[in-house]
Amino acid sequence: MISSKTIWRYTALLILAYAAALGVSGLLRHLGEPDQYPLFSQRHLPSRATFRVDPGRNPYGALFSSRAVYIGDFRPIYDAAAGKRRDPDYRMYRPDELKERRAAFVYTPFAAWLVSPLVARDYTPEEAADALHRFNRILWLGMGTMAFRLLARGRRVTVALAAAFTVQYLAYFPIAKALQLTQASVWIAFFLVAAAWLLQRRLPVAAGLALALGASIKPHLAAVALLLALQSGATRRTGLAALAALSFTGLLSIAYAGIPSSLDYVFHALPMLSGGYAYHPNQSVNGLLMRLFTSEDPAVFNLSMPVSWIKFTSTVFGLCVLALAAVTCRSAIRRRREPELLCYALAVTAVTIASPICWTHHMTAFIAPLAIVARRILDEPRLRSPALLATAFASAILTGAFYDARHLSGLPLGLLTGFEFYGALLLLGTLVAFSRHDNLTSEPRDRIAGAHSS
Repeated sequence: MISSKTIWRYTALLILAYAAALGVSGLLRHLGEPDQYPLFSQRHLPSRATFRVDPGRNPYGALFSSRAVYIGDFRPIYDAAAGKRRDPDYRMYRPDELKERRAAFVYTPFAAWLVSPLVARDYTPEEAADALHRFNRILWLGMGTMAFRLLARGRRVTVALAAAFTVQYLAYFPIAKALQLTQASVWIAFFLVAAAWLLQRRLPVAAGLALALGASIKPHLAAVALLLALQSGATRRTGLAALAALSFTGLLSIAYAGIPSSLDYVFHALPMLSGGYAYHPNQSVNGLLMRLFTSEDPAVFNLSMPVSWIKFTSTVFGLCVLALAAVTCRSAIRRRREPELLCYALAVTAVTIASPICWTHHMTAFIAPLAIVARRILDEPRLRSPALLATAFASAILTGAFYDARHLSGLPLGLLTGFEFYGALLLLGTLVAFSRHDNLTSEPRDRIAGAHSS
């Protein structure tokens, strides 16, 4: 049983680690642009221009703002829904906008359909973004509640445990960034956490439906459903339910957008996006290789010209990651208690890593896997080896903090532009390591005690 004193110490360490990450981000800025970001001010104090969360407006302010901060990411979704309302034959996808380094509609037609009620009420883009931001904050609170229940179900909830979770959840940068950008990533993360929560409550079909809703907005998440469907038992039922629901939402998307727009998405928009971005928030192997081996400026939002060997390497890497997750799931199902949760966490983590584009705000997908990792550590003493604890902790800090390396590229400095990506790999490694431990022969004592007090 982990004592409250130990959890309080962990919380203090968490706060110190996030403070250290802020310092690292400042050093990275200084390393890239020493004149613009000096280490010290004229008063010989750490420079405020250097040691802050983001050179732009602090994303954490979006956690408490009642109005949308930025609408640039939301505007293409609004424009697609508005264009469809004006003209039934409107073509939603405009790949040329991507080439011009402009924000373009890149989600499925289902995302525009979800926004269409706001357009039907004649909201302006700003009014629609404000309404959506308020809704996103409700989802954020609901997501946090489900993630905490995922962590704490069946155990005694202490002030220390609640405080540790609250600090981690409030400090987790991808969530703040998604709220700041009025991002659809908030909706996707909500459905992913809901699916994990429903799996824990032994509702695999309902979990599959929740997963399908997230994948209906971001189609590469359909690979999560496919990975689960290849397994057995409740895990398979979740995957099959998700695939069945995706068939329905796919037909709904086609009916809403029309066949021409649907073909544009599949044969033009998606292939163009697969070339990747060197832009620094793209925390994928594709983005890292682009920053290391091309002359693209990582400080500029830029759809990179495809580089054949980078695209090939990224594809092979992604397939290997997915294969690793599939094999690990199959092994875990034979040996572990609650294998569905572990397999789900593996699939979500692997699919997110395998994508050629993984913006920082896409790492909201890791909320459920991180909660599952924390639950395993609390439940099973044999998982508390120093190496596993350090790996799990590092994965939370690296994926959860902001490392501003936008002015670094090439070898070797470009290697410093992938901290979040490295954290994602550590999270996957932690889950794989957890799967190698046999199931316990008895329930943990602190879990039994918690069940009696709940």
